[in-house]
Amino acid sequence: MAISQMLDQLSRHLQDLQKKLIDTHKELHEKQQGATLTPYQMLDLLQNSEKFSWMQPMTTLIVEIDTLVDDKNLDPNSQHLQQFIARTRSLVFDGVDKAFKDAFEEGSAVNAELLESHQRLSYFLESIPDTRS
Repeated sequence: MAISQMLDQLSRHLQDLQKKLIDTHKELHEKQQGATLTPYQMLDLLQNSEKFSWMQPMTTLIVEIDTLVDDKNLDPNSQHLQQFIARTRSLVFDGVDKAFKDAFEEGSAVNAELLESHQRLSYFLESIPDTRS
């Protein structure tokens, strides 16, 4: 599999996890507030609320991967791949970002799909050969 394909797959796994996180925290927020959010209200919360600021590092990571893959003037290499793998592990698995870690743990306590998505991402990362030379 080419490096750009591996990066694209990494982005897709991150997007899947992100969607499950957003959906879960939307439900938690709605229960807490006693009101259903419209998609526009949820987008506003994601973009502007401190309560959802933990999502920003994942969003940034996905955007950076997609930008690299989609830019026809750039040629992703193994160094890019290893950097994005390291950043993904740091954010999603190592708990370096406490706010993200706490949000993930809160969400996974009520939604087993989050754990499944997390596990699929882990399996994917383990399947990528170490391309460092």
